[in-house]
Amino acid sequence: LTINLRQSTPDTPGQTNKKPLWIPVQLGFIAHSGEDMEIRPDKADSWTEESQVLHFREAEQTFSFGGVIEEPVVSLFRDFSAPVRINYQHSQSALRFMLQHDSDGFNRWDAGQQLMLHWIELAEKGRFKLVKEDIDALHSVISDESLDPAMVAYLMALPSEAYIAETRKSYDPVAIHNGREQVLSEVAEALNEDFKACYERLNVPAEYQPAPADMARRSLKNLALSYWARASSDGIEAAKAQFNSADNMTDQMAALRVLVTCGDEAEAQEALNAFYEQWKHDSLVVNQWLAVQCGSSRLGSPEHIEKMLEHEAFDWRNPNKVRSVIGAFANQALCHFHSENGRGYRLLADAVIRLNASNPQIASRLLTPLTRWKRLVPSQSHLMKAELQRIMDSGSLSKDVYEVVSKSLV
Repeated sequence: LTINLRQSTPDTPGQTNKKPLWIPVQLGFIAHSGEDMEIRPDKADSWTEESQVLHFREAEQTFSFGGVIEEPVVSLFRDFSAPVRINYQHSQSALRFMLQHDSDGFNRWDAGQQLMLHWIELAEKGRFKLVKEDIDALHSVISDESLDPAMVAYLMALPSEAYIAETRKSYDPVAIHNGREQVLSEVAEALNEDFKACYERLNVPAEYQPAPADMARRSLKNLALSYWARASSDGIEAAKAQFNSADNMTDQMAALRVLVTCGDEAEAQEALNAFYEQWKHDSLVVNQWLAVQCGSSRLGSPEHIEKMLEHEAFDWRNPNKVRSVIGAFANQALCHFHSENGRGYRLLADAVIRLNASNPQIASRLLTPLTRWKRLVPSQSHLMKAELQRIMDSGSLSKDVYEVVSKSLV
């Protein structure tokens, strides 16, 4: 078996024609059985046997291996051995196989993320359908009780909308949201019984413990609940029961998030009201209460954000309150922030202009979502740029805000 690697580092100001780096490539070959194969490189001087690391030093380098009796699935950069961007197109079947069998946790997770990114891209184009092989791969993960529950929770979680956007040179945020929602719904429907069984297996009465094993169990239990509630009214009822009986913030907040995301408007509002009455004396918990609704793809509309800015729990003088409302809206409720009429951008720009004099540090940090205008589809890009220009023209800007806005407009 032969592996050919090429590397390049983009030019940066003052540094061009950069020399090749010494890149450690931790390697694995996965056999058809799902087990790792023995690796025998032809040249020992480019290989560290104990850690199974190739030493990639040239702009282009070829590595050969003997004794390979079947074509393996190649697992590159195990343990995240180098912080590089990898351009290597595994097939869909190989990604499914790695999701089920790769012994390296990072690559197993990354294979699942690549698989799901492909699904979401197909869904955006109206061409996605969860096939039997996809369902079987996910089923094998969610039903494998030998795996660490925390690992399973990571493997089964779809990439966030913000992460999906970061993987693309240009993007349509509304299309990403719609595509991701379709994939979530199809996965929830196809594995409804698996998610129900997983939740019921892990939802056992026990005294709360902040121990790693218990934290892992809660992580997977709440992810299973989020999928189950999306596809079944029984899941919604389970979320209500968990919300009312939870003895820890992790479970109660997870149930609240499920009801806000999957319940009807009345169920969501009832849970939000009950949570606020229970915790309104605790400012830090109230910040989470603000963020869960302001960052919601269902509730986090500009109209709702304006309503929360008038709520007794909000205070413009408190940076954490500002981040929980304005920050959550602009960074999480992306389908609302990128509304076609530009109202979401205007709301953020208004907040920045207001905070410019009183808290310029927070104002400049809130600006980050507006600085991505060049990568948006044209229909949204010009609206976002117009709000940046409005901030620039608003008057005397602080040094912090001026620096961000002026560089973004270039």
